Amino acid sequence: MTERPSFPRRMALALTEHAAWVLPLARGPWATAMQHELPQIENDLEALTWAGGCLFASYVERGRAMTRYQKTIALATFLAVAVIGPAWWSAGQRPYLTLGNHQVFRQDSNLGAMVGFLVFVAAAIAGLTALFQACHRKDQAAAHAGRVCVIIIGPYLAALALVSLLTPRTVVNIGDSYCYDLWCLGINQVNATPQGRNILYTADVSIFVDSTHPHQLPAEQATHFLYVLDDQGRRYPLLPEASFVDADVTVQPGESVKTSLAFRAPPNARKLYLMANDGGYPPWVYMYFGSDISLFHRRARLRIL
Repeated sequence: MTERPSFPRRMALALTEHAAWVLPLARGPWATAMQHELPQIENDLEALTWAGGCLFASYVERGRAMTRYQKTIALATFLAVAVIGPAWWSAGQRPYLTLGNHQVFRQDSNLGAMVGFLVFVAAAIAGLTALFQACHRKDQAAAHAGRVCVIIIGPYLAALALVSLLTPRTVVNIGDSYCYDLWCLGINQVNATPQGRNILYTADVSIFVDSTHPHQLPAEQATHFLYVLDDQGRRYPLLPEASFVDADVTVQPGESVKTSLAFRAPPNARKLYLMANDGGYPPWVYMYFGSDISLFHRRARLRIL
């Protein structure tokens, strides 16, 4: 049985492979030489140091081979990451906690949804036009339509990602409500009961609609749509037999339906949150500007414990 390489040796191998990938094609012999040289270095720490030097040299060579335009793009990217990275980390460490004074928070806004949808439609039209022109071998027209598509979608996606990365996560405290599209839910009270090796949590909730028209609440679908998450990333499904209404009900505008949801979690589960599954949305929904489910946005959480 072959002995597994040590961690420093594995790191050295990974660094030399990355260095070989970074090197320009004209420096192919360099890549081959550094990969052949590494096994000849017996000391693991010396091998790791040598691999680090190879990586530095490979980036220097790549920089020399770049055009002025490529260097400008690379520098701008580096500066953007250097500025946005710490801001993104800071936003992730400081969630926005609601006050729990019966406020209603929404997944997105009508304006943000409309902007995202219109941008998606415009980019789709330009992209399909470029594809149509390319299929008919009209290269110049296809290139023009492709540029229009990039001009439409590029700046918008950049702004969308920037806002999403720098927006803190919303944690909805008990007493406030949160709307998933038209359906709104608020946690009023939580009870915990020991049950064997686990704890049975039962939350009293209120459900209402953010609409001027009545909507039907499918109990089974709602049970599968929501789940509970703890601070360790563990998921807990809702108990179908003890969650939500017994049968589908119709919720009228301005009406609030009182019901409950239940789940089991181990005693060491802390900071329990109610979450929603994201699947099943049309692609343009993830482009809604400022939405909790837009690209790179931190998902809102309803606090249970």
